[in-house]
Amino acid sequence: MIMLTATSTLPLAGVLLSLFAGTGELRLKESDHKNLSKLVGGYFTALNEEKGVHESLQKVIDQIAATEKRMKGLKLLAAVRDWEQAFRLVTEDRLKETLKKKGEVTEARIQVNNIDLSIAYYVPKKPPKGALPLLLVACDGGESPSAHLNTFWSEPVVREAAILVALDMGKDEQSWGVFGSPAAPGGGLRLMTVLSQIQREFPVDYNRRFLVGSGKGFSAVEATATSYPHYFAGAIGLGDVTVVDAGSLENFRNLPTLLLKGGEGAKAIEAKVGELGFANCTAEAEGSAAQAWDWMSKNPRNAYPNHITFVPKRDNTQATHWVTLSGFQATENPRIEAKVDRASNTMTMDVQRISDIVIYLNDELLDLEKPVRFVINGTVHERVLERSAPDMIKNQYNTGDWGRVFSANLPQDVPPK
Repeated sequence: MIMLTATSTLPLAGVLLSLFAGTGELRLKESDHKNLSKLVGGYFTALNEEKGVHESLQKVIDQIAATEKRMKGLKLLAAVRDWEQAFRLVTEDRLKETLKKKGEVTEARIQVNNIDLSIAYYVPKKPPKGALPLLLVACDGGESPSAHLNTFWSEPVVREAAILVALDMGKDEQSWGVFGSPAAPGGGLRLMTVLSQIQREFPVDYNRRFLVGSGKGFSAVEATATSYPHYFAGAIGLGDVTVVDAGSLENFRNLPTLLLKGGEGAKAIEAKVGELGFANCTAEAEGSAAQAWDWMSKNPRNAYPNHITFVPKRDNTQATHWVTLSGFQATENPRIEAKVDRASNTMTMDVQRISDIVIYLNDELLDLEKPVRFVINGTVHERVLERSAPDMIKNQYNTGDWGRVFSANLPQDVPPK
């Protein structure tokens, strides 16, 4: 068994693999992505070392200007998919790779921020080139991580093309369905801690991260996905699954869910999601890893959804998709419902019991060359937003999510309804 201690903080083979290919037009060559990533990586290093920060950032800005001059008519900050590729390369250049075993299920113990975790992981012996989908599994009670991976996720179609990580949730089943805190970690914090560590080890495709809950372990998936729905492409439940709080499913609008081999609990989840009008939950009485893999291939993360619903369940859950929020108490049932309409370049938001928000935008969501019309709680105003390279790059440094790139932001006091 490998022992790993970390001190960092949280801040398919063949045809099926092709289905995971990224979408969106790329305007730049691979060499351009590499040049940008090298300079951005230098800036991140400068930030870490608190040395040469301004100079390294200026190099990135100069490269942007030079690229735009060479490619006349290109607004580089509007090329969202190209920046995703550049930031992905930065992330992969910084992988630690201390968990080195490949081609076999390997057990490991991890200690991160004084949280002890027992996992099993599997990485393809000869992985396809590029970032790989990740399945992050919360095991059922009495189920060992290695046994779970060997029992359900043993089919070659998965083993040849994905990173598999299973977590022993511990003996306190009551804690699995809460997020928890560093002093009292629950299922959500444990899963997010493992996620953070694995992303430092292996080239994970941030747009194809899937949560899996086996039996009672699904409550940890619920706690995680409710707090961070924008992190994941989808959620999978295996066996006898239920939810702790049916209200948490309101945050699953953009989180497709597949439930295999379930009973009445799975049917209840499917029915509740249907009542909410999301139409993205499927419950099947049987199912295999190959079936799950096929579903995954059809459900990459929607990183920039045009309709979001978010009900914070914790006071420190302050971000979802393209909005951050503050000035609320979870006990007061705060809520945000927001839509973007690119045809009219309009964003409409209904915000309840939240005082302040920051809206993050890019040219996938709206056309930032034109004025953007905001309708917030019925109050209308129009703004021309300026794209900002420093803000975009610093936001990437802070979040580390290369699959979500925003070139403009707007702080906003929430007007009363």
